[in-house]
Amino acid sequence: MRTVYVVVVSSVLAACGSIPQPERARVVQLGPSGEASENDLREGVRLLFDRPVVAAEEVGRDLPQAPVRFAPAVEGRARWIDRQTLVFTPTGTLKRETRYRVTLGAPLGPVDGGAAKVTVWSGEFVFERLEARRVAFAAPRESFQPPEPVLSILFNHQVAPAAVAKQCLFDGPAGAVPARLAAEGHDGAAATATVRLRPTKPLPAGSAHHFRCSAGLKGLEGAEGLARDVDAPFRTYGSLAVESMSPAGN
Repeated sequence: MRTVYVVVVSSVLAACGSIPQPERARVVQLGPSGEASENDLREGVRLLFDRPVVAAEEVGRDLPQAPVRFAPAVEGRARWIDRQTLVFTPTGTLKRETRYRVTLGAPLGPVDGGAAKVTVWSGEFVFERLEARRVAFAAPRESFQPPEPVLSILFNHQVAPAAVAKQCLFDGPAGAVPARLAAEGHDGAAATATVRLRPTKPLPAGSAHHFRCSAGLKGLEGAEGLARDVDAPFRTYGSLAVESMSPAGN
């Protein structure tokens, strides 16, 4: 599980500027954060505080109302698994390729005779971001491709093939050549996780090229597309020529 530490600085001085006040508890870890998968969320969304914020008798109980809010909204239940770790377990389905913002307010519950004072905090993660998992050329070797190579891109979710073709190109010594769907008569409307593409015109022979798809290419579910460009280098073969002959000489 990938995590990131979030530190929030809070004031330790009273409004008058002279009398120190108890420092508020703060969130020091959100898990998952950054990129999150279904596996990451099996144990829920966890917020770790820098100190105990609830009484011992509050541990292990489902809270009547979750103290965290999600945007977009997520149904779920919350409980303390220890005095300083809050876990929110989603009961609904999260939308893939979507960025979720988690916000915590105060107070949280009874501790040391009163309500725990915490710093208002927010963090975020992207759930099941679209990924291009593999680029495979139809010809066996990337270093020996025809001037009109055919390749397949495998994504982790379904995409619209026509939209993928618009975001991809073949880049080489003659400049950028747009990509098109390799299947003749395919309108690109049917959703699929594997898209076959080829250049719209032959590429220069015997030269180095890159197949590229731009970051931000989106799937069919959410607004969060590819985090980075797809870049697959390859080389086209040159004209047929005899390089050697055996036996040689008279």
